[in-house]
Amino acid sequence: MRPFPIPFNEEERQAVVATLSDVRPDEDPILREIVGLVCGVMGVPTALVSIVDDERQWFAARANFPVGETSRDYSICAHAIITPETLVIPDTHADPRFRDHPVVVNSPHVRFYVGAPIVLASGFRVGSLCALDYVGRERPEPAAIAMLESLARIVAETLDRHHAQSGDDRESERDRGARGEILALVGHEFRTPLTVILGSSRLLGARLEGADKRMADATATAARHLSDLVDNLLTFSDLSTGDVRLGETQGDMREMLRAVHLEGELLFEEGGASLALEMDDAIGQALFDPVHLKGAVTCLMMNALVHGGRVARLVGRQETSGDIVIEVMDDGAGPSGSLPSCLKPFRVGENIDTRRTGGIGLGLPLAQRIAEMHGGELDLRSKDDGFHAAITLPAWRAQPEAVKDARKAG
Repeated sequence: MRPFPIPFNEEERQAVVATLSDVRPDEDPILREIVGLVCGVMGVPTALVSIVDDERQWFAARANFPVGETSRDYSICAHAIITPETLVIPDTHADPRFRDHPVVVNSPHVRFYVGAPIVLASGFRVGSLCALDYVGRERPEPAAIAMLESLARIVAETLDRHHAQSGDDRESERDRGARGEILALVGHEFRTPLTVILGSSRLLGARLEGADKRMADATATAARHLSDLVDNLLTFSDLSTGDVRLGETQGDMREMLRAVHLEGELLFEEGGASLALEMDDAIGQALFDPVHLKGAVTCLMMNALVHGGRVARLVGRQETSGDIVIEVMDDGAGPSGSLPSCLKPFRVGENIDTRRTGGIGLGLPLAQRIAEMHGGELDLRSKDDGFHAAITLPAWRAQPEAVKDARKAG
């Protein structure tokens, strides 16, 4: 599993990073001055203007760091670009998110990190201005963090000179702004019918019994999920950049899986198939976005319904490594075509004989994006017993209290 999360809008972000290719490392006098100021303000030996590229991070300016670039695997800055807030890690050894990170366990053995994201005028986060030390430290004073953030804005303004926008770019920004207004209006209009559906299905569930009650309960659960999804899109989405942020919270993984199973069980029965739920005793509390992760697992479930066989299982387990695995297995052949092509949007299986309902090919790509935003991955495999689709989340997400303590310290 890669040691860094991937932003939801990674392709668009990479296109912006590519426009900075004419920035020559260590040659801009403003950037050189800024990394020197960071060392003084933060009292650290090393400071970097880090640009997070596709497979690497390269340094537009650096103070007391021996190399001009590293693999992205060695980039804590790849975490700093996920959210607009400054990432503060007083001691990487005390933080379950980073204690096993390659740049911590290997040279140069980073122990202290503070990184303010570099946000261009377009809204894209291309890297971070960061301060490093090789011993654990106390959390910096608020004034020092504020100064780092101010310097990161100057870095962004300097880089923007290399990212001069054309008229087409400005037109695209206007288009994105219009889409944002439309999304807000559509979200508002969705809420009224969703409220009616949710309330009516709950009332029906209270009056009915047996299979009818299960159907009403599943409808209420699905309506609540859709309502939460609309709220999340409005709260955590940035239409100007196409980015989506995680609304992380400590939640019950078992409860989430039960909700997905409740919604899917009747759909499978209607199609003449079955969906079983299996969870081991280790899986439980975790740190995740309950709305988006549930949506990703639902995508795996619907893929099994559309392209799978007649018997499916939704499995939640925790590996001996601590990683959380959520897997949907069925006895079918899975989507037609190569597995890599299944992760391309609008790639729909052509084998009509194996499909029990329609689909537009967005489920698996969406599940992959959400898994990668969580720092995890999606694995698709055709095996002798059928098709397996598994989301794996890093072990630190199963330690919500430890992460909460580390974030509080940071």
